[in-house]
Amino acid sequence: MHGQTIDLFDPAIREDPFPTYHRMRTDAPVCRVEPGGFYALTRYDDIVAAFRDTETYSSSGFRAVLAPAWVGRNPSAESLIVLDPPVHTRQRSLVSRAFITSVVSALQPFIEARVGELLDEIERSGGEPVDLVTRLGTPLAGSVIAPTPSISIASPPACWPSAAAPTCASEPTSPAWRAASPWER
Repeated sequence: MHGQTIDLFDPAIREDPFPTYHRMRTDAPVCRVEPGGFYALTRYDDIVAAFRDTETYSSSGFRAVLAPAWVGRNPSAESLIVLDPPVHTRQRSLVSRAFITSVVSALQPFIEARVGELLDEIERSGGEPVDLVTRLGTPLAGSVIAPTPSISIASPPACWPSAAAPTCASEPTSPAWRAASPWER
């Protein structure tokens, strides 16, 4: 695996990525990956060091993954994940104000109710294995984040993965959300 490029979209790897991740951590802790042709760090200490050293390392490589030419404009390719300081720092400080403890605490009843709804949907799937990111994490995050001010889910980008569909369909002005939302008061 050393010196090898790993295609993370290879069907065999996508089917069961964990053996590949293990080999990357043990045999190639710094590894070139596709799509995008950027280098992935696979060990915790290396990742922490890279996050702290923004002069050497950049998050902009994610743009190659999030905005390949065939996708066209993808708003995700302009999000915080692909920005480096000082732009990232400025935007993060603005966004983080929406998620202070008092705001999240006010949303707790809504979040708990939404988790219950999503778990009920999973339970109705008849005991089949489920992808918790697709069936719980993505729709929950979208239900909580999307209705915040200035974030619209009325017309989701065509490039969003199908996993985001339940998020896009969630009702931002539901009575439960309005009752919990500090922005609706």
